[in-house]
Amino acid sequence: MINRYYLPDQMDIAVPPEVLFLSLSTRSLQNYSAILSDIPKHFILNQIHEAHDALEVLRTSHPRAVIITDEEIAKDANCALLEQVAKYAKDGGLVIIAGYWFANNVSFDYSGDPKPFFDLPWEAGFCHTYSLWKLNENCSVPDDSEAAVAGARVRNGYLVYIGDTNWDFGSERIMMGFLGVRSS
Repeated sequence: MINRYYLPDQMDIAVPPEVLFLSLSTRSLQNYSAILSDIPKHFILNQIHEAHDALEVLRTSHPRAVIITDEEIAKDANCALLEQVAKYAKDGGLVIIAGYWFANNVSFDYSGDPKPFFDLPWEAGFCHTYSLWKLNENCSVPDDSEAAVAGARVRNGYLVYIGDTNWDFGSERIMMGFLGVRSS
């Protein structure tokens, strides 16, 4: 099922870019209520809960960003979707993995079966509260350390991970910043 949310009076203005909010497991959607109400103020929000629907959207459009909220995309049953998301990123797209459900439920050991674009040097870290993290102005992660927010170039696009366990206000601002919306 696809839920699309549009800006008011959209017929009178240029059509804003689309953001694909991919949540194959809906167990954590309550964590994203604030961001789900913020995104439609700036973009067309295309909220998708089925892999086949997401595949169709990615094959027929190029959204501003794909936001992934859970680990379901990395399961064998969804390998075609994962490959399409990887292609989207490599072709210049922005993929944001939002929240800890992904990191806590996906093995990062790909020695036997590498996943597309997840061959980055990631390891699952410990659960920390938001207040323990400091901003790294260089946007780099030192060796043997953990990061609440990390990003990497994937050919012509980007992969970003925002791992706040509580999905606090700061994480929402960070995500909107990656989408190009600056708060005042």
